[in-house]
Amino acid sequence: TLLSRVRARYSQSPATASLTTYQKMGAGDWLTPGETSTADDGKHDILVSARWHRLRFDWTGDVELSAFDAALAPEGER
Repeated sequence: TLLSRVRARYSQSPATASLTTYQKMGAGDWLTPGETSTADDGKHDILVSARWHRLRFDWTGDVELSAFDAALAPEGER
């Protein structure tokens, strides 16, 4: 799966926001850190390909996250 963008919706926006991706290809594999992105207009533009993805948001200041949307697209075939 190709992860290309993560958009956050805030009830209360943070002073700064960053996103770190983690991914793995096999069920027994360790998660490996991937790209880190700072927020630009409430979105994080990234480009990571893996079978499983994990996201870590880091904020400064008061924040209330109400939703996020990850742009995922199939990649390759089995």
